[in-house]
Amino acid sequence: MEVSLKEGLSKAIEATQRPALPINGRDPIKAALAYTEAMTARPTDGGDDVKFKLQVYANELRKHPGDLVIHVCQHWNRFSDNKWFPALCEIEAVIVKQNAWRTMALKYLQES
Repeated sequence: MEVSLKEGLSKAIEATQRPALPINGRDPIKAALAYTEAMTARPTDGGDDVKFKLQVYANELRKHPGDLVIHVCQHWNRFSDNKWFPALCEIEAVIVKQNAWRTMALKYLQES
């Protein structure tokens, strides 16, 4: 069975849209968020609050392509000159912007 270029490209782009899920007890999104936390300043608050906040962020960020979530978190200082730990909406805005070409290309391939 031969796959057309269009089908192949569509499948490749669709594959990049998958979330990063935990594997063998390791959560790549939580790891990326911990990296962001280490690289930014944040107000002093309790340890339980931080763990809860990172869990909420991780749950919400699983709605986005995993590779972009990890890239944006690990390179947050390239996307923002703000020294503080980012709000969830700030991270998501960068992810959506970075994902725009994939979304546009996939839409084009599916409509043509």
